Amino acid sequence: MILTNNLVLVPLSLFSIPEKPQIETFVGWLNDPEVVKYSENRHLEHSFESQMEYWSELEAEPVRYFFIKTKQGGKSAIIGCASANYDDFNLSSDISIMIGDKNYWKKGLGKEAFGAMIENERLHGIKRVTAGMMDSNISMIRTALACGMKTEAVIPDSFKVGDTRVPLVVMGISL
Repeated sequence: MILTNNLVLVPLSLFSIPEKPQIETFVGWLNDPEVVKYSENRHLEHSFESQMEYWSELEAEPVRYFFIKTKQGGKSAIIGCASANYDDFNLSSDISIMIGDKNYWKKGLGKEAFGAMIENERLHGIKRVTAGMMDSNISMIRTALACGMKTEAVIPDSFKVGDTRVPLVVMGISL
């Protein structure tokens, strides 16, 4: 478990999978074009079953996956998720976050979760953390910069968005 001032990041386990109504809310975020505008999830149609299958498959992968819960207002509702896909041999990981609940957008919680993920990777002995994002995802680029990452590469034509192609921005930090 990762604790911050305003958040609790709860690792995926059989004991932390949310109740069905929360999972349906989560699936709703994944099917909301505004929420997944910058995510490759925008190409998929999600369901309760597909989400449960995805979470069960993660247990076999080298991924640390977390539900992001808020501590604000005495609630502990799930507001998003975070993951770190790690490479133990190279002591590196690639992290991502999603704040799905729009009521919590523009409150600094994405930055708080992202920074907590970087620190968690450091505590796990990871020496290098990266994150990739569309160059049009200005909010995520600002978040990564605020958490100490630097732009390491811009790879043109990486994502198809409508009738155009946009670059991938690779951000990184050595710990």
